[in-house]
Amino acid sequence: MANGTFDQVPFKDMRSNLLEVLQIVDLMKGETSVDRRIAANEQFYGWGSLLRCSLTGWRKKNDIWGYGCESRVVIDAMKDPGGKPFFKNCVRRFLIGLSERTRAVILLGNDNNYMKEVRKVAAQVFADYRPGPGPSSFTADGRTFVHVAHPSGTNGYRGEFLTGSIEKGQGAKREEARDAIRAALAGCPEWNLL
Repeated sequence: MANGTFDQVPFKDMRSNLLEVLQIVDLMKGETSVDRRIAANEQFYGWGSLLRCSLTGWRKKNDIWGYGCESRVVIDAMKDPGGKPFFKNCVRRFLIGLSERTRAVILLGNDNNYMKEVRKVAAQVFADYRPGPGPSSFTADGRTFVHVAHPSGTNGYRGEFLTGSIEKGQGAKREEARDAIRAALAGCPEWNLL
């Protein structure tokens, strides 16, 4: 890249939010930045975009038609007959055959409708798909998939995910995510370093 490395591109302007979200579910303990973890030579964390950062949907906003990437628009595109095969192909291409070392896959975005669509496609793609105890996690292909709040500054639920009551809503999703991650990484000698 002309002005830096590709490692500087992912989660640009939301890395501090990403670190908060990951730390609240017991990942990246003791880190003060995700910068050293988003690097080509990183040994423990892998990064990628399943769909959300690369899919837009056609929508009308302020009486003007155009493409957008708001959750509602992207979820509608995932359900659309034209978008559904695209999403399913992304799951096949990027989530099948992960490294044997991979125990947990963290999915950014925990809107109920988004999680429902992800689970629906995962159940079609993975023969061993099993739902988790709640909507925020499932197992497939020998690993645990966990939804957490998206770190975008426009995500109105991130604050509640970080500090909300464990009894309901985003706070309950946080607790489910934390429990699923702890279970997935139990016995992993590197976990305390992650």
